[in-house]
Amino acid sequence: AAPPGLKILQNSEGYDGQFYYRMALTPFTEKETDFGIKLDYAAYRQARIVYPLLARLFSLGQVDYVPFALVLVNYFALCLIAWFGGRFAQTANLHAVWGLAFALYPGFLFTLSRDTTEIVAMAFLLAAILYLLQQRQYLSGIFFILAFLTRETSLVVSGILLVTIIF
Repeated sequence: AAPPGLKILQNSEGYDGQFYYRMALTPFTEKETDFGIKLDYAAYRQARIVYPLLARLFSLGQVDYVPFALVLVNYFALCLIAWFGGRFAQTANLHAVWGLAFALYPGFLFTLSRDTTEIVAMAFLLAAILYLLQQRQYLSGIFFILAFLTRETSLVVSGILLVTIIF
């Protein structure tokens, strides 16, 4: 029952990426099943709204462009990870090329192949930490919130940094 043109592996039960795809099609839906995809645990899934919203934005609201837009958002986020990583390297008096180490994390290949949120969340986290180091707390806060709304496990990093700052 999935939309035509959407490639699905035979006998596949799906993966988290299917829910991001579904939310990119209808971000604030209350329907349990739409476009042939059942949205289980809607509140949990919709807490990770930023990645699907970015894909919807990149797809210009066109259903046919959403699969490409999901990949494009992750690719763009990988480029941002490399750029923010380069900025981190420069703050440590290293050449900016060292920043590529962040973007070359092998787990990101899995994320790219499954259309999941880790890459986008990492880009937001790196931006937040970099702005925090630059004493730009408001920008840092915005990026921490975006990271959290992309993947709630980003809150762990925020909490650790808060404890580190306090103590």
